[in-house]
Amino acid sequence: MKTLRFALILVGLGLVPRASVTAQQTAPLSIEDLLNTREFGTFSPVQFSPDGKWVVYTTRENRTSTTADVKEEARTGVPFYVKGDDVSVVTIDSREARNLTGGKGANWAPEWSPDGRYLATAGPNRCARLWDLSSGQSTELRPRPDLPQPAW
Repeated sequence: MKTLRFALILVGLGLVPRASVTAQQTAPLSIEDLLNTREFGTFSPVQFSPDGKWVVYTTRENRTSTTADVKEEARTGVPFYVKGDDVSVVTIDSREARNLTGGKGANWAPEWSPDGRYLATAGPNRCARLWDLSSGQSTELRPRPDLPQPAW
């Protein structure tokens, strides 16, 4: 109590400036806003490229369903927990973010090439995609039933 009185006296004497506080209106977060948020993808960690120029990460819209369906997973090769995942990269220098996969299907397990020039991602139907980040071009790779995600 003595500390509070002392602080008020200092403010009153002008020895401590008053903080100008403005009231802000607040409103509860709407369900629509909550559903439009994104979250990091499951089991795909944020990773720096080997050359340190890029960061890759996966995200998913909260609206995306993640209900387990064993038959669909067996048919498509897409684990239920990556449905709707997108792969994005950010350049370290410019901090420019690019969504590589653009909401098309499920994309996961980004893997950098040893030199950091290419990025491989797993996708639907046991196919992988190879991304050349310098040109922005991508190539679909043939499916390999024995390899569920890319590896160099």
